[in-house]
Amino acid sequence: MTYPRLTEQASMDQRIYRVLIADDSAVMRRLLLSTLEQESDLSVVGAARDGAEAVRLCLSLRPDVVIMDINMPIMDGLHATQKILEQMAMPIVVLSGYVGDPSSQMAFEAIRAGALAVVAKPTGPDEPEYRRMHDELVHAVRSMASIKVVQRQPNRTSPIAPMAAHSTPTHVRAVGLVASTGGPAALHFVLRRLPYNFPAPVLIVQHITLGFVPGLVEWLSNDTKIEVRLGQAGEVPQPGQALFAPDDVHMTIDSAGFLTFTNDDPVDGHRPSGTLLLRSMARAYGAQAVGVVLTGMGTDGAAGLLNIKNAGGQTIAQDEASSVVYGMPREAAVIGAAQEILSLERIVAHLLAIMP
Repeated sequence: MTYPRLTEQASMDQRIYRVLIADDSAVMRRLLLSTLEQESDLSVVGAARDGAEAVRLCLSLRPDVVIMDINMPIMDGLHATQKILEQMAMPIVVLSGYVGDPSSQMAFEAIRAGALAVVAKPTGPDEPEYRRMHDELVHAVRSMASIKVVQRQPNRTSPIAPMAAHSTPTHVRAVGLVASTGGPAALHFVLRRLPYNFPAPVLIVQHITLGFVPGLVEWLSNDTKIEVRLGQAGEVPQPGQALFAPDDVHMTIDSAGFLTFTNDDPVDGHRPSGTLLLRSMARAYGAQAVGVVLTGMGTDGAAGLLNIKNAGGQTIAQDEASSVVYGMPREAAVIGAAQEILSLERIVAHLLAIMP
């Protein structure tokens, strides 16, 4: 199986992005067509009725981005995603229902296979949620189409042994992970390799379409030894837990070690904010904090990582070769926040070095 790697888009010019739709519902194809073609920079060049046709049309039309339904006849969206990415570098946005819909778990498997984003199937124009879903879909399609995809096939099977840490505090009280585009697959890679008795809680901010954090948590929890769930206000994170910031709230840790949640304004466009989480960890844990900024577009997390570094903690940014989008980690490196710039494999090895 191949995995895509992205580099940051060079510019936001007036290019028109060519979109392929794959959905077995004629009604949904028409809705998606009308939704996308309201945008001056998006043009639908084809519509597939099943996954097998999507693969054929990708090869012949070479669109800039694919919108892929998960539940389709002949070949479902997961297998179509795998087939496409075996043959070409192609941004794929997956359509799915929210948590509780069986397609949501398959959607995250498609993300692990190399799809870049998951968004909810839009409702009809007369439904109250239509405008929000319309905006989320258009934003995802435009964002994914506007960056260059380069195929890569990293070695994912070699054993991972602990490595010496940059510094060795007497006790690590918490690890903070911040991720965006490409994050679900990166988090899956890291979390499933941590033992059940990992000696510190892991606090996580993942930027993802509104409504999909619970599904992501469910998907990850099915394949990890540590406990993976949403954080809860007022709890004290414990070793062996990986706690996610819920949808659309900032998650921080206070000076007494309790999780807190706020609806304060987004920071650099994000709520939850990775920078706010890491900054609070620097205040609460000081030199006993570990911060990691993973793959993603933008700059979130970098400033917070610098706070941890200045407090004497350990700081890591994912390297370009293993990142899906080298945006957030690059910013962390540019501002001098990252003591280590490591591949996913070496990030795991670094975290395993925390083990007594």
